[in-house]
Formats: sequence, structure tokens, C-alpha cells
Amino acid sequence: MLDKLNKIIAKYEDLRNQALQPEVFQNPEKAKVVNKELSALEDTYTIAVNYRKALEAQQSAQDLLESEQDTELLTMAQEELDQAKADIAKRDEQLTIALLPKDPNDDKNIYLEIRPAAGGDESGLFGAELLKMYLAYAQKMGRKPEIVEEQLSDIGGVKFVMVKISGKNVYSLMKFES
Repeated sequence: MLDKLNKIIAKYEDLRNQALQPEVFQNPEKAKVVNKELSALEDTYTIAVNYRKALEAQQSAQDLLESEQDTELLTMAQEELDQAKADIAKRDEQLTIALLPKDPNDDKNIYLEIRPAAGGDESGLFGAELLKMYLAYAQKMGRKPEIVEEQLSDIGGVKFVMVKISGKNVYSLMKFES
């Protein structure tokens, strides 16, 4: 696991150094590729760095526990060790998720359609509530929703609505909605 983490950290730092090179600035296509890769690795890099820090904190607390005689310092070292173990468990779970293979469509924008089913006006009113919910969710997650087409009923329900949601990893957030 540590080898994978070190490779991720090294690759991210290499990409960050590449992004600062003048030849990358002069070639917009290369800059786009480097920045996209850098952006894709950013979250995993942050988790990897925090995981490594937690491992170092655990080792330092363990060393202190083995060498210290003062009971007050031993108590503090034990608390630090417990905290480090909890951090490691949390980061381990985050890393497991971050290292899963990515869907190639995860970073794409989406079009969301809402159409009422059987149920008449009640179904259209429910569709209007769904629309409000998805618009609020998209904005809360920092994405940009834009209503492309909308047909409302006389009582404020939805007959048909299409919303374009754009931003970072929109498809990965919404791909299981149906």
C-alpha cells in the first residue's frame, strides 16, 4: 500500500512541476492534458499525504510509549496513538474508494429529464418537487444547473423539463439516478 501511495505522491508532484514548465505554458493542448491529470489526482494525493502523516504520527506515538517513563507523557502518547489509529482507519477507507478504477464518463456533464408518469396532476406536482430537489442538490454540490426546456401544467406541475447540469464530476454524482 505504501508503494502505491508513494507512486501517487511522486506522480502528482511530477505533474505539478510539469505544469510550471514554460514549454507546457506555450502548448495549450499539453497544458490541458497535464492540468486534467493533475486535477484527477488531486483528491487521491491529499488523502495519500494525510495517510502518510497519520502513519508517521502513529510511529512517533509508539516510539514515545516505548521510551517514556513519565505517566503523564505516557497518557498523552496513548491518546495520540489512539487518534492516529482512528485517522489511519478513516484514511484507509478513503484510499480504498479513491483507488477504485474510475468510470471514463465521471467527469462529464449531464442532461436531466423529468416527465410525469401515470397519475395525472399529482404526478406532475411530484415532478415539480423533484425538479426543485435536483436544482437545490446541484447548487449545494457546487454544480451549475440550467433549465434548457420546461413545460408546466396549469396548477404548477411539470409536464416536461430538461436541465443541463455542468461542473466537476457531475456524471459520477448522478449516474445512479433514474
